[in-house]
Amino acid sequence: MEINKESYYREKINEYLSFRKNDCTHDNVINFVRKQKTLSDAIIISIKSRDINNKKHPHQYHLKDSTLNNFSRKILENIEEIEKVSSFDQLFSVFEINRIYGIGEMTIYDSAFRTGIYKGIQPDKIYLHRGTRKGIEQLFHGKKIYKNNISKQELPTPFNNCELVPWQLEDFFCIYKDIFLHSNDKFNHSKKIFC
Repeated sequence: MEINKESYYREKINEYLSFRKNDCTHDNVINFVRKQKTLSDAIIISIKSRDINNKKHPHQYHLKDSTLNNFSRKILENIEEIEKVSSFDQLFSVFEINRIYGIGEMTIYDSAFRTGIYKGIQPDKIYLHRGTRKGIEQLFHGKKIYKNNISKQELPTPFNNCELVPWQLEDFFCIYKDIFLHSNDKFNHSKKIFC
């Protein structure tokens, strides 16, 4: 019996929603960022990636504290610009433009996302870093994606019309990236061209 790809993906979306409980409260660093009294403290916690118990987030385990401290100082030099941003794109740009050696895509996204949560700003696109990019590229049969974000509308059904918002889709494609490797053998996806 052949499995319908759309049903399979919807099942995985529901599994994700059940697992994540439809929010990001599972992330202790984000929970700690939300408790900060000032934007500068929120930025420092966002970049240093440590929760209230000083435990480092797994995404940044491999990074030296000195690298994160240096990045934090560089971003704080731009705090006036961060105070003025009104969209996640603008916020992400500040982090990306001011990246330092040793800071990769995931840390830029995580730091901007955590700071955005503090400011009440969420992405309206799906930002791509190693894990998310891999999942989406596998969804499209290995088609390389060179830009740093895509819109939800660029995804096939059911992802383009599901209840997941862009930051959840970023998380979903990172966590579930390997399902697309296996499902590509079973399903015939339409390909899209990305710049």
